[in-house]
Amino acid sequence: MSVLKLNKNSLPDLTELNLTGLAIDSRKVKPGNLFAALPGFKVDGTTFIPQALENGATVLLVPDDYQPINVPATVQVFYSDNPRRDTALLAGQFYQPQPDKIIGITGTNGKTSVTDYCFQVFSNLGYNAVGVSTLGIHKKEGIDDSGDITTPDVITMHET
Repeated sequence: MSVLKLNKNSLPDLTELNLTGLAIDSRKVKPGNLFAALPGFKVDGTTFIPQALENGATVLLVPDDYQPINVPATVQVFYSDNPRRDTALLAGQFYQPQPDKIIGITGTNGKTSVTDYCFQVFSNLGYNAVGVSTLGIHKKEGIDDSGDITTPDVITMHET
């Protein structure tokens, strides 16, 4: 097991790791993936490390206080004082290119409608626009159903 302590100025170059993808859900880990074991409000992501390893994770991103148990020597472990931030930064690095502009819509009512209007306007102006709302992920190819969540996880957002 190789270990690296991350901070916002020391993110690894993911091209050197030969990663095939990133995941925060151990059920979605595929061989060669980085698994980010994020602390949660109800469940700690580190409890899913055995399943992530079984599914083929080769890199783990874990909180500073994680004590590794049965992590194979071939797996690289990145310790982070802010694993959510580092997951977002690594996802932005892995899934390139990232958009030049992102619009966020907040409020109590009308977010889905405004998102759809913005998507239509920017698409009709020739931009490669994407709209993310409770209806799904709108792309020029159509709508991908995002399930029953309002906002996809950070990895899905960067990948999209």
